[in-house]
Amino acid sequence: MTLGIISIVIGCIWYFNFFSSLLERGTHIAIIDVNIAIVGSIFIVGGMILLKMNKNIENQNELLKQLLRKNPLDEIGETQFSVTHKVNLITDSQGLNLRSKPDSSLEGFIKIPNGTEVQVLEVGEKAMLNNKMGNWCKIRTKENEAGWCFSGSLIKI
Repeated sequence: MTLGIISIVIGCIWYFNFFSSLLERGTHIAIIDVNIAIVGSIFIVGGMILLKMNKNIENQNELLKQLLRKNPLDEIGETQFSVTHKVNLITDSQGLNLRSKPDSSLEGFIKIPNGTEVQVLEVGEKAMLNNKMGNWCKIRTKENEAGWCFSGSLIKI
């Protein structure tokens, strides 16, 4: 922001020099006077562009902060945690992968340990994973970690 203001001030100084030069010589305009006016214009326009870009960046930063503060569970309207299922992994795994979308090709963004109590928020499409038929489920933990998993890894409590 300060760079934009500095550019505008410098442009105004250049214009002041241009008009001072005109007053000293009357109406006779020299090539240097035209160059001074052009440079002043460039500084002023450049400063205005910098100020506008800075304002856009500030708006984008504020929007990003709002998005980061937003709890993904707010969309669902869930506020209280109510245990409905428990993670039940048959294999010796590091944990159940939670995904951002119901898609087995996506990497999990967090692993939920076996035996963790969870709340099923939404039951999605049918799917078959590891020769097992089930549904995608949107779940959350007591710690408010929310994501999608395969229902074959859950048991109802």
